[in-house]
Amino acid sequence: MFSKQAGQKVPVLCVVDNGHGMTYAQMMRMVSFGHKGPNEHCQDQIGRFGIGFKTGAMKLGRDAFVLTQTSTSRSVSFLSQSFNENKDNLEIPVVTYCKKDQYMEVDLSVQSEATAEYNLNAIKKFSPFNEYFIGEKVGLFGEEGTGTQVYIWNLDRWGTNYTLEWNSQKTDESPDSHGNGDILIRSRRVRSRPGQTNGNVPLDYSLKAYVEVMFLNPQMKITVQGSPVIVCHLEKTLRNTSVLSGEIMGRTIQLTLGTSDVEWGRMNRGIFLYWHGRLIESYKRVGAQKHNADTGRGIIGVADITNLIDDKDGHTWVLNSKQGFQDCEIYAELEEWLGRKTDEYWDANFDPLNSVREYESVYVEN
Repeated sequence: MFSKQAGQKVPVLCVVDNGHGMTYAQMMRMVSFGHKGPNEHCQDQIGRFGIGFKTGAMKLGRDAFVLTQTSTSRSVSFLSQSFNENKDNLEIPVVTYCKKDQYMEVDLSVQSEATAEYNLNAIKKFSPFNEYFIGEKVGLFGEEGTGTQVYIWNLDRWGTNYTLEWNSQKTDESPDSHGNGDILIRSRRVRSRPGQTNGNVPLDYSLKAYVEVMFLNPQMKITVQGSPVIVCHLEKTLRNTSVLSGEIMGRTIQLTLGTSDVEWGRMNRGIFLYWHGRLIESYKRVGAQKHNADTGRGIIGVADITNLIDDKDGHTWVLNSKQGFQDCEIYAELEEWLGRKTDEYWDANFDPLNSVREYESVYVEN
């Protein structure tokens, strides 16, 4: 995408969906900084206090443009460090249109003509978007003509290059190939975990690997760099599974444990913890997995712990980053229970003296 500020084309991270889109009120909630709590009518949503999109977008790049369209309205907003540089007060230009007959006109019920013009001029000056470019992007919404698009540019850097690395899998011989596209974190760094002995954890640096298991019960079709992602029910990819139920501090939990040939080959293991069906923590080492590189190798657990982590008063023990859980009594009890059950599964299914040899034989055969 051509950047007027840079005077050249710059890489852009783009996320497009063909959902129902957002109304003006929903858009303002998305771009405003913080609110007191989750919508009482949407208890299953993962957004809690209105900071996720802003902090996530600004961590990736300095500028973000949002285009959303419902069946009766269209809104655009511009969250920009470039536009707000050296300003005392933060400004987020927003322009909203409403549908009249077959056309979209400025919605004067939420803003004046002067405000809409000022905001649109700010967007046109500090971003690549104008009325014509926006109209072109609306065509991406498909038959229903609804959805949301997010564009992030002036991306963060890793050394002299960008933090993100695009892999389109296109070559001169096959320019139209869409086989295995991906977006990667250039450093390929993996998260620090107790007992982590290798760096072969694609989920930590590959967008494609992450969205494959992001949802406990996936229902969306997802493409990355034009390549369809084969999303999966993680627990259905395991073999020799055991489904275990228990109670922790009066709250019920269900855990599925099984063996993964892929993770055995990568020397990985651990528990995948979901909250409201969304992955929060992956490869969590528990029990003997934390202390021995071979014990528990290839063993993967899957559990949705919403019932444990959410309190009746609306409080939740999930970190605002959605990348982990707060340290609390029930989480400590959960760790102990998971460790005990995982060790029992390992002892029941693997001979400590021959487990490596037996599993390697199975892995090679597969």
